Amino acid sequence: MTGAVYAVMALVIVGLYYSGGERFLPRDAFEGAHQATSLPALYMLFLLWACTIGPVGEELFMRGLVYNALKGRLPLSLALVIQALLFAIFHPQPPTNMVVLFFDGLFLGAIYEWRKTLLTPILIHAAINAISVIVLLISVALNAGAPVLGVYGEDRVAEFGCVVTAIVPGSAADEAGLKIGDIIVGIDGEGVADFRHLTWMIRSRTIGQTITMQFYREGVLLETRAVLKERNKIPP
Repeated sequence: MTGAVYAVMALVIVGLYYSGGERFLPRDAFEGAHQATSLPALYMLFLLWACTIGPVGEELFMRGLVYNALKGRLPLSLALVIQALLFAIFHPQPPTNMVVLFFDGLFLGAIYEWRKTLLTPILIHAAINAISVIVLLISVALNAGAPVLGVYGEDRVAEFGCVVTAIVPGSAADEAGLKIGDIIVGIDGEGVADFRHLTWMIRSRTIGQTITMQFYREGVLLETRAVLKERNKIPP
């Protein structure tokens, strides 16, 4: 039974990945992995968290504490829904990811209610995380030689574009003169929706290609050109 559950989860996660790309993976994990300078250490951190610390801590809190407190005061179905909502809210993600997290929480709550032990949702939670990380690592490996701009960024609230929060020294962004606080709003005249969209736009280009970036700096719209580099060729 447990093996069948794991197989179904693997098929769902892989199916979401290939139908919609990395936007179905945890946002911070994916973007951190693609911008990291020490990938082996990050891989180990992901796997450690995915299979031990994360599942145990979250299940003890969400199902062991929150859900049990709710079902002692509310109808069972309502308690399941509320704990699933809280589970999603406690993992800030884009809307699509939040929906997936809600159903994850609902599923884990139902499994706990069925089996009457926290061990089962902990193991299944660990499997969900581990499968996600494996898909993530496969993606990172396949894109190890992809072009990169060399920026970290965060989305703007209720607005298009992404705010540059860090720049990799020696990267295309660094050589193009971008600065922390700049707001990238366009690549080659095409609007940038958010940081994830920017990542996809860069990866759709080729190494050595020159791009034109439109960005705001202190409220003034500026433009600069950058030559994209291979990830592994950026100086450490």
